Amino acid sequence: MVHKKKISIAMKSIIKIGILITVFAGVTLGVNAQGPCDNKYGADSATTVRNLTLFNQYWQAKDFDAAFPYWYYLFNNAPCVQKLITFNGPFLLRLQIAKYKSDSLTPLKQKEIRINGLIDTIILCHKLRITLFGDEGLVKGKWANDLARMRPAQRTEALKLFAESIALQGNKTEDGVPVNYMDAAKKQFEKQKLSFDSLMMIYEQLDSIIQFNLQADGKKQKEWKETEEGVNKLFFSILDCGKIEEFNKKEILSKPGDIALLKKVRFYLEITKCTEKDFYLEVSERINNIEPSADAAYALAEAFRSRNKLDKAYSYYDMAAGKMDSNNRNADAYYSMAKISYNKNQFSNARVQAKQALAINPNMGKALLLIGDAYAASQTACPDENLKGQQVFWAAVDKYYKAKQVDPGVEDAANQRIVKYSAYFPGQEILFFLNLKDGDPYTVGCWINEPTTVRAKK
Repeated sequence: MVHKKKISIAMKSIIKIGILITVFAGVTLGVNAQGPCDNKYGADSATTVRNLTLFNQYWQAKDFDAAFPYWYYLFNNAPCVQKLITFNGPFLLRLQIAKYKSDSLTPLKQKEIRINGLIDTIILCHKLRITLFGDEGLVKGKWANDLARMRPAQRTEALKLFAESIALQGNKTEDGVPVNYMDAAKKQFEKQKLSFDSLMMIYEQLDSIIQFNLQADGKKQKEWKETEEGVNKLFFSILDCGKIEEFNKKEILSKPGDIALLKKVRFYLEITKCTEKDFYLEVSERINNIEPSADAAYALAEAFRSRNKLDKAYSYYDMAAGKMDSNNRNADAYYSMAKISYNKNQFSNARVQAKQALAINPNMGKALLLIGDAYAASQTACPDENLKGQQVFWAAVDKYYKAKQVDPGVEDAANQRIVKYSAYFPGQEILFFLNLKDGDPYTVGCWINEPTTVRAKK
């Protein structure tokens, strides 16, 4: 007896779905050659009015469970009576689905039949709305999302609907659609049912719509910003540095002059925090070769320096120094060149570049410290027959004093150097032998060629 009852309930659900299909087919094909809304009250206008009154009463009271049976009658018999019937039908149907899912008393198989029937009705509702009232692009975006979420096995069909919606709506696409579209596309990609190229094309199409709406003078800037964040989060969550290189390197090599492609890949690498990877440098170098930029050259210089590739870093600092809008960056570029020259024992070059930095920023104490270090390191390179190169320390200490004078931030470093190198000053007896005394003017020769004063070791 129980078994027969279950079959009876299941059959009723199937019959209801059949009725809906028949209604939809009749509306679509135009039964009796009438327009779909010629008789919006249906065959029994009195019953339609009564159901419509009760539906609106419960709908306005937000008693959606009570409103559902009246909506169901209207959807089957008079869908044109009010736009709300097809417009908000999916909302009511999703509530019914949620109710069945939480029902622990109904047998599982029976629940599945009922839920599938309700999902079929949601799909029919979207189709009927398009037939009766148009708005194909708008409705297909909603239809696609319902299909993708409720029927994962039909996600490929849902992606097709999303694509049709986007093609029809363009920049008028609703702000919720891009996130739903990207979510469905990501899931298909993860199941290896969508290629990365197709996923990227979807992302770029959606990003174009998002950027248009972010720049438009509209009232939904907040919503579109949230849409941008949602789409980016979904797209970039499946990427890592290796995948970006894997998917793009071959194309870059085949299109070496495609600046748009290079910038797009650089953006992907930046947003996924892959800027420390060699591939990022390769892409950035290619961009700079096509569109030279002082700022880009500086960024490349910094990256190569962090990898201890100092020759390359030097060449890019040289491209950037003095050509950027930022004086601080220009000064830093010259200083970085000076540091590299110093580390290669090219002390004269280091001073030239440090002075160029100081010409832009006279208060750059670290540049003065560097010149002092270059002087101090030149004892053996600048020997003196009598002072044995100790005269370089006078010039070095002068720079350290000046450094802390113009830049309090280097005071500790300067003081440490002053103590260290003052200990290398010549002794009093040597100065006496050379007929020199504290405070006498003295010019340090060699490449330094700098006036200073005589000082004895304390």
